[in-house]
Amino acid sequence: MKLIRKQDLPVVVASGLLLAYLAALFVAGSSSDYKTDEYLGTDFEQTQTSATLNLDIVAVNINDNTLDLVVTPELAGELGTSIATGSYVERPISFVFDAYSEQTRWSPNPGEIQGAMPMSLRLAGDVDNYPFDAYEALLFAWVQDTESDTNAIPLLINDKQEEVAGFSISSSQQAFLSSDTNPESIEADRASGVASLEWSITRSLGAILIVILMGALIVIGAAVSVLITISILRGKRPPSINSLSWLAAFLFALFSVRSQLPGSPPSGILFDVIVFYPAVLILVLLIAVNVASWVARDDWDMENPIFAVRGKFPDGVHEKR
Repeated sequence: MKLIRKQDLPVVVASGLLLAYLAALFVAGSSSDYKTDEYLGTDFEQTQTSATLNLDIVAVNINDNTLDLVVTPELAGELGTSIATGSYVERPISFVFDAYSEQTRWSPNPGEIQGAMPMSLRLAGDVDNYPFDAYEALLFAWVQDTESDTNAIPLLINDKQEEVAGFSISSSQQAFLSSDTNPESIEADRASGVASLEWSITRSLGAILIVILMGALIVIGAAVSVLITISILRGKRPPSINSLSWLAAFLFALFSVRSQLPGSPPSGILFDVIVFYPAVLILVLLIAVNVASWVARDDWDMENPIFAVRGKFPDGVHEKR
C-alpha cells in the first residue's frame, strides 16, 4: 500500500520545502545583527578631561555607497558638560573627521553647545553580488585643544550599536598608523586624541533567506509555465484564455516580486542576470507560443465547432438554425 499517491507528491514536496524554509528562518534568520569589539561596545566612564564620541548608524545606503551616522560629542571635566543633545563647551576644542560628506570639522567656542551632527562615510564594496555582497567603511577622528598644541585630550569612541534592518554589522577600533588591533597601540591613540574605526557590513541571514525564497518563487513559477506550455503543445491540454491569463498575471507579478527584494537593490545585479531577466524572457516567449496555439484552434466557434471554419458539414449533420 502506497503511503503517498502520485498525484499528491508535488503537494508533499512543496510543503516540505516550505517547512524547511520556515525552520531555517526561525533558527538563523534574524532581520539584523550588530557586533562590536571591547573598545567600542560599552559606555565609558570619562576621565577628568576627556572627550567621547557617541556613534549611531542611521542607514546603509547601498545605491549611494554611503554609511550614514550621527555623531554626538560627550565632554567631561574641564572640557565641558554633557547634555541630552550634545555637550556644553567650556574650553575651545576642535574635532576633525575624515568623512565623505557633511561637516568634517567642528570648532565650538567656550559657552556654545555642540550638538549631534550627521555624517556620511564611503562604503567600499560591490552590490553586484547581492544578497552575498559585503562592504567596509572607515572613520578617522581627532580632537585637539585649540589653545594649546601640547595638551593632548583623550578621545574615546562609543558605538551605540544601532541595528539596521536587513544588515549584519560589526565594528572595531584599530591603531591609526599600523591598522592593527594591538591593545597598546589603541590605548596610545586614545591618549593622544586620535581614533580609527572600521565597519564590516553584510546582509543579515534573514534577508538572504528571503531573497533565496523570492528567487525560488520566480524559478518555480517559470518552470511551471514551461510545463503548462509543453503540455499544450503535445496536445494533452487545449490552448485557452485561462492559460494565457496565468502567464500574463505571473509576468506582471514578477516585477512586483522584484521590487520587494530586501534593501531595494539597483537593477542589473547578478540576481537579475541569473534569475529575473531570464524568467521575464521565458514568460514573454511562452505567451507568444500560447497565443499562436490559441489562435490556431479549429473550435473557436462554440456554436458551430469546426464546421464553421471548414465551410461544409459532414453527412448527417445539418446547419444550425
